[in-house]
Amino acid sequence: MNWQIRKFELKKVLTSPIVWVLLVTFILFNGVIIFSNFYLRSDLNVLTSMVQQYGHEMNEETLTKWEQKHERLLVEANDAVGQTFDSAQAFFNDPDTWMLEEADRRKYVEIMIME
Repeated sequence: MNWQIRKFELKKVLTSPIVWVLLVTFILFNGVIIFSNFYLRSDLNVLTSMVQQYGHEMNEETLTKWEQKHERLLVEANDAVGQTFDSAQAFFNDPDTWMLEEADRRKYVEIMIME
């Protein structure tokens, strides 16, 4: 008897149009959210390579290696641009840097992710 009641209730839910409308609405809403944040995928690739290179734990040794690489990348990016910035944030705060090429800006984006 109890199984028949559950079977009928499940049939009632599955045949209800409001359930299907809500299901489709939420799936579309999730799709919009996923595709609107698709640009973060390239940033996650940088983060993944950092984790592969330095590991999951940050201790004094890995922090020293990270700082050395950060300084090296910042010097290389500054040399490519021909200006000196203390950090990637300083680069993006300067309105003149938006006229530079995409490759130069991408270097600073990678440095900003490291920071």
